[in-house]
Amino acid sequence: MERRNFIKLSFLTVLALSMNIKVFGDEIKSDRVVVFIELDGGNDGLNTVIPYGDDRYYSLRSSLAIKKEDVIALDDKLGFHPKLQEMKKIWDEDELAVILGVGYENPNRSHFRSIEIWNTASDSDEYLTDGWVGKVFSQSGLKGDFSDTITIGKGENSLFAHKGMNNIVFNSPQSFVKKAKDVPYIDGFFDDEMLSYVVSTQNELHNAVELLKNKLTNPEKLNTKFPKYKLADNFKNIAFLLKNGIKAPVFKVTLSGFDTHSNQAPTHERLLEEFSKSLDAFRDALIEIGYWDKVLIMTYSEFGRRPAENASKGTDHGTASVHFMIGGGVKGGFYSTQPSLEDLDDNGDLKYTIDYRSLYSTVVKKWWKINGTFLDAYSPIDCIRV
Repeated sequence: MERRNFIKLSFLTVLALSMNIKVFGDEIKSDRVVVFIELDGGNDGLNTVIPYGDDRYYSLRSSLAIKKEDVIALDDKLGFHPKLQEMKKIWDEDELAVILGVGYENPNRSHFRSIEIWNTASDSDEYLTDGWVGKVFSQSGLKGDFSDTITIGKGENSLFAHKGMNNIVFNSPQSFVKKAKDVPYIDGFFDDEMLSYVVSTQNELHNAVELLKNKLTNPEKLNTKFPKYKLADNFKNIAFLLKNGIKAPVFKVTLSGFDTHSNQAPTHERLLEEFSKSLDAFRDALIEIGYWDKVLIMTYSEFGRRPAENASKGTDHGTASVHFMIGGGVKGGFYSTQPSLEDLDDNGDLKYTIDYRSLYSTVVKKWWKINGTFLDAYSPIDCIRV
């Protein structure tokens, strides 16, 4: 191959270098989709699902506590933040699982290390490089038609990292096609392993672009109206892709800004409102295209916040938090146990009541119905209908 062509090939490959090749002897093609929502920065679980029936909550948070009369009650002890009104609709439809006290042993309070733990499904003293989703794909043979995973918008996606994973990242399908439209297909055999890998990666990218170009020539449009939020735009792109036959087993989006060390109240309110309204529109769109029962939505975040507010009317890095599983195939309700505000750990933080890897096990064993992976060691949550 001429040097100038190799340089061009390498440059174009960087456009989507996370795309790799995987060939399975026995591939699993699931019609079930998972959408991960990363709440980047460490979401305050206590002001998301509020223990309004516990007086200790109000003594720990003199300025940040949500008034009892403003809480959207789910039972006589727990309720939603008032900005999660649309979430209450999904709760009432019995399609929202609230998983309490999610965390792990010996929690790390560093953003970078804790999200690494979550992404690799590791213990706090264990350093792994493969993402947990990538490892599951490798062990199970799960495979996507268009791509194994699609990340839309900004955000960290090392949970997909694994040799052979086929991952695509873009802000929108239209922008992806525009930027990658000149990627050529390379014919031929190359005995150099690295060059062969680069060529194979580029050819996968070329095929993906061609498929998207064909689908976007006369695309079917969505009727659902989305609010003007970035998260809503990302959800809209997922629904648009699904409606037009572009499917992957996994999608990921990120909502950033949850590192609320000071003046937390207005920032957290804004983020929860964006989350709730965007999710509500996404649900409507998935119902419109007949996918609501085929999509499982799951939140995750590197940690929660401390029970006690700080001197800056914010909360510092904590431990356990609440997370959600949402969808037409979800059995709604509370799962696990709310951590006690009277029995905190030695650092004054919440003690976790369920290991975060049980959420992953639920995705793999209950949703995709796959066994024989490293997540078999963790008990899944019984929140999937079928």
